[in-house]
Amino acid sequence: MTIAVQQALGDPNRPFWNVEAQTRTAAEIENLHRAGVAREWVRVWDTPLPFYRAKYEAAGLSRDQVPRLDDIPMTTKKELLADEAGHGPWGQWRAVDLDNATFVSASGGTTGRPMLYLLTKRDAYRTRDAVIRNYWRFGLRQFGRYTHAWPGGIYGAGGSQLAAEEMGAMEIPVGMPFTVEAAMEHLRIWQVMKPSTFMITGSQLLIYDQAAERLGVNLADIFAGGTVPIVEASMQFDGPRQRLERRYNCHFINISGASEIPGGAVSDCRHHTGFHTHADMTIAQVCDPATGKEVGPGQRGHLVWTCFGTDAFWLRYNVEDWVERMEGECPCGESGLRYRLLGRDGDRVRIGQRQFFPLDVQLALDPLGGPEFQLLNGGKQAERLELKVETSDPEGLRQSLSTALEVPVTVEGVEINSLPRSTFKPRRT
Repeated sequence: MTIAVQQALGDPNRPFWNVEAQTRTAAEIENLHRAGVAREWVRVWDTPLPFYRAKYEAAGLSRDQVPRLDDIPMTTKKELLADEAGHGPWGQWRAVDLDNATFVSASGGTTGRPMLYLLTKRDAYRTRDAVIRNYWRFGLRQFGRYTHAWPGGIYGAGGSQLAAEEMGAMEIPVGMPFTVEAAMEHLRIWQVMKPSTFMITGSQLLIYDQAAERLGVNLADIFAGGTVPIVEASMQFDGPRQRLERRYNCHFINISGASEIPGGAVSDCRHHTGFHTHADMTIAQVCDPATGKEVGPGQRGHLVWTCFGTDAFWLRYNVEDWVERMEGECPCGESGLRYRLLGRDGDRVRIGQRQFFPLDVQLALDPLGGPEFQLLNGGKQAERLELKVETSDPEGLRQSLSTALEVPVTVEGVEINSLPRSTFKPRRT
């Protein structure tokens, strides 16, 4: 490594990729957000953006008076899809059109039909910079090697590759483990390439476990000493995470985000105090879905994103994920809002005045060995939780879960490894 390259990338032992940006004071963040919202607000009329202009004027808002952020109506994916249906194929909500876009991305489609998102080079580089900050938290550095089992293709708009190039690290994209045989080939590649970072999902981990058993190797030997950034809500909690860290001899870290939001890729850190959002790139809010107002620390609501300084336009975009706004400051020293992901709005079961997510079932099952399960009545108002669980003792499990969750539970027992394993994000409803 040359001295020039070392200087360009900075001190590899620094705590953050961008120390100044990631440790801004609350006052600096507030000023940055206020100015950012003001610039985005006039774009609605100046670009113009007919969908948003009609929406905001219907709410009694105008170009000349920048409202408080909480007074700006939230927008959902359902509204954007309806706009595209009425003004096909691209709708009237996009600030970046096909002729000035240099990247195209797509959502994962876990809540329905995937949407296409058009980005400029500036937007794609915003995504890159957010991803790099996450990679830095993973311990990845120049000449490091990391692998992932993401879909590839149009998903993600190349943010991972751009991040690797900027950091000088090696990306090893193996694609999704569509079959156990494909997963076996991924393990062979990892044995040869020896990456230190393995980005996967919780459901993919189950497939790789099966592949390792068939291959006659121990997955813990492949992961040994490494970091596994994982999409799996239960890993936000010490019990499930530490159980798997002991089993696989590695360190797990949580990753999440909204692929459509430039700067929306997030992770937690070694202290596991919630997902760190990038306050100099985005405004992340936790809002009451009924009122649209931001809730306080320790409270639950929908995750709402606002971007500023991008060509794409996202102002109060409600991704309809239920999250908990975390309290206090993180010991790592990074500033900005942090949140804990609870689950998707369409996955929750409402029993009386309480609501349950697959995560709640996972946490109750973890002391019982963490068997795989499906929540059969997700998205409904119900009198009980209805589950299908890989167990030989459904009645014993039913009693344990009913006691732990304090609601009636029915359990249908099925054979081990008989429930479908998603090749990407976990789907337990």
